[in-house]
Amino acid sequence: MASVLKSVKGLFSIPDDTLMQLSLPAALLMFAVIVPWGRKSLMNTTSIIFAAKGFGLLLYPEAVKFWFLRGSPDGLHLQEMRHIGIILMAMAFTHYLTRNSTDKGTEINLLWSRTVLCGAVFLLSVVHLVNYTEKEERAPLFVWKISALVTGLYFAAFLFYSLREDDWGGSADYLSSRTNLHLRIDFFIFFLHGLMAYCFPATIATFQTKLVSLDSMHDYAARVMGAGFLALGITSGRANNCHTEDDKKSVLLSHGLANGVFFLTMLLCQVFSNVFSQWHIYGICVVLLVTLNDLMGSEAFGILKDFLKRFKSNKEE
Repeated sequence: MASVLKSVKGLFSIPDDTLMQLSLPAALLMFAVIVPWGRKSLMNTTSIIFAAKGFGLLLYPEAVKFWFLRGSPDGLHLQEMRHIGIILMAMAFTHYLTRNSTDKGTEINLLWSRTVLCGAVFLLSVVHLVNYTEKEERAPLFVWKISALVTGLYFAAFLFYSLREDDWGGSADYLSSRTNLHLRIDFFIFFLHGLMAYCFPATIATFQTKLVSLDSMHDYAARVMGAGFLALGITSGRANNCHTEDDKKSVLLSHGLANGVFFLTMLLCQVFSNVFSQWHIYGICVVLLVTLNDLMGSEAFGILKDFLKRFKSNKEE
């Protein structure tokens, strides 16, 4: 993947600085095109962006090197980028699975989760921008400027469409199903982990890795990851009040698949990287348990069993 991107970049002979400068007008143009068309256009387009960007970060987390003024990304930087990519894909996949839902609660749920994500990252970018000191920073000032501007615009757009809704959907009468127990567990883990990662990134990172401190890029990526976990937690937490059982299972399925990829990447990093300590293994075990919780709640194993049965019968015919 890295060699392919380098070949494309070399084909057009675009310098890194020029590439970064072009990203701002491209982002503003995309915002101006999609937002005026309404809520559905905003959700659909950002889902496509999340899916593409998330897939790219998962396969090629080394793309973060374009942010660096000095030095290069280490193993923790790359793992944080992978996790951010997985979060973005999970949010996009949830929207895809529930795209035909008639439940108003599901729609406003996804709107608010993206509002929280963009708002938290916007606040974080503004703090980095205000406290910027060139001698200590590993990223150029332009990175924080474009991040604050773009996330601020999308935060305003998502907040506008969220508050514009008169009917936020949902009902307190739908709290007794077994699926809701799995959603509550998913909410608790994601929200707690997100809150800790956003507020105390150094504590978590130094506990699970061999690093003694975090640089500004570690800190930023860890907090963005925490914002993503908070958004996923809000999705599963509010899904408890949705009317449609299929929508609840769709949320659990997307989160279960995301946790499965989290588990795989964490396990590979533990085995093949020297950055993570033995305490990281406890995190791997927690992610595995939450993965099983989500997949059981979504009845993914039954879906897979039915699919294999149909596939086998078609093959015999």
